[in-house]
Amino acid sequence: MTEFSRQALVADIGHTNMRFALADIDELTIRDFAIMSTPMFSGAGEALEAYLRTVPDRPSMVAISVAGPVAEGKARLSRSVWSFAVEDIRNVIDAEVCLINEIEGLAQLLPHLVEHDVHNLGGLQGDPQAPKLVVGVGTTVSLAGLVPTTSEPVVIGGQSEAIAFACQSEREAALVRAMPHQFPYAAAGDVLSASGLVALHKALKGATADTSSAADIVHAALAHQDQAAKQAVEQFISWLGGFAADMTLAYGAAGGVYLAGGMPRAMLEVLQSGLFRAAFEARGAVAEMLACVPVHVITAPDACLRAAALAASRALREGGPLASAA
Repeated sequence: MTEFSRQALVADIGHTNMRFALADIDELTIRDFAIMSTPMFSGAGEALEAYLRTVPDRPSMVAISVAGPVAEGKARLSRSVWSFAVEDIRNVIDAEVCLINEIEGLAQLLPHLVEHDVHNLGGLQGDPQAPKLVVGVGTTVSLAGLVPTTSEPVVIGGQSEAIAFACQSEREAALVRAMPHQFPYAAAGDVLSASGLVALHKALKGATADTSSAADIVHAALAHQDQAAKQAVEQFISWLGGFAADMTLAYGAAGGVYLAGGMPRAMLEVLQSGLFRAAFEARGAVAEMLACVPVHVITAPDACLRAAALAASRALREGGPLASAA
């Protein structure tokens, strides 16, 4: 097998941005990185064509991480009509194609992360024989567990955005009631998401609230420019801590919890304040156990691209068509 055949074109497609690169699927290193605005393109194929015009190589493998469900060679962004299929990519480049769900791909990548890829939020070393959990927070909230087996670890995904959100007080319930709901009840995806933060800020600020984006609210909170923004971010962090604790218990994730996505990275300063750990450990009889569980924020900007490269490597090693890897 030639050196060139161990290269893949990798992509990370999200609601706001798309990232492209060429990757070595053995070393999980990337080069020729480019970032594009998702709304500027009508589909993944058009964006891929734009990227290919900037690089000299056309690898025979393409691996794409998608912030949404992936099944039967098709992918769709969560809470969006924006979708594409393997055939759309093959119409642009003659290659084997691998589509993976973003959070499940990150779960598979966990054993390959190193110290500078993450920021620790407390806890101990973690049990290497126990499951690990990735909690993605962005357009919605998503989960994937990595469970050790006698051979290779197995990824277990889930439909976390539809989980009913649990309030801890009447004040919290009143805030959640003020938010728009995708389901007939308040779901985790309604609350622990960018739109949830915007709705929470509006509920706290009332009639004077503007139509700020989640990024604007986080910026205003960190800059101490808006008291309601500060309160919204702090409440959001507390809710995220409680939700992560509940999911840690459900998955038995004593191996560690990893927060992924643009929102945890943007809120890193507040996540370090102690609010998250306090909410994460506030679970009564199991508080002592949760206090031992390490929590990390995945800060590596190329993590999803490396996860896509890993998915291509695994699919090639297993001998099946890349398009079936998900």
